[in-house]
Amino acid sequence: MSASTGIQGSIIAGTTSFFQILLAHYMYNNDRLNARKWIGTMLGFSGVIIVNMTKGQLSLHIGVGEICLLIAMFFGAFGNVLFKNEAKEQDVLYMTSWQMLIGGGALLAVGMAFVGPLPFEFTWKSALILLYLALLSAVGFVLWNNVMKYNKVGSISMYLFLVPVFGVILSALILSEELHLIVLIALGLIVSGIILVNRPHKKVSPADSLEV
Repeated sequence: MSASTGIQGSIIAGTTSFFQILLAHYMYNNDRLNARKWIGTMLGFSGVIIVNMTKGQLSLHIGVGEICLLIAMFFGAFGNVLFKNEAKEQDVLYMTSWQMLIGGGALLAVGMAFVGPLPFEFTWKSALILLYLALLSAVGFVLWNNVMKYNKVGSISMYLFLVPVFGVILSALILSEELHLIVLIALGLIVSGIILVNRPHKKVSPADSLEV
């Protein structure tokens, strides 16, 4: 993220849904892509692009930071799909705990190698903030992984497009940033895409299939 702009980083983060839907298409026979899913996904991604237009002028630039972000989004999506597959036989809480423990330990080791074991001074306020963020991440991942276990990947991946929209809305509410009307337009596009992707197929009755 530090090697890319906030706008491009937010847009690239939206590609996680694309990767998950594509991977599910090839890994699960009951989660194939069709025209309805393509249109819904494009609507959602359009909402992600539009909501980032409120942060400044959009420009296309592909550098090392953007490439690393794309790789990270792909492997994140691949990990989600693999988690769904393994969750058929393993407990979600057990798998999520090990996932966060191993991942957190690896990141902690890399951080300590670069900046040392204590790069900043802890206070009660910073400790409580860290505890809050840890609990928030843990609860969020457990809920998300449970949703992944019992639902089709293509159906729920669309909801990831809501992340940047909620980020802009919460920034306006908490940080008093300006909330543009275009955010509501982006939200409408994303919600429309979610509804389109999750809309059940219309079953054709035998009477409707008879030719007159």
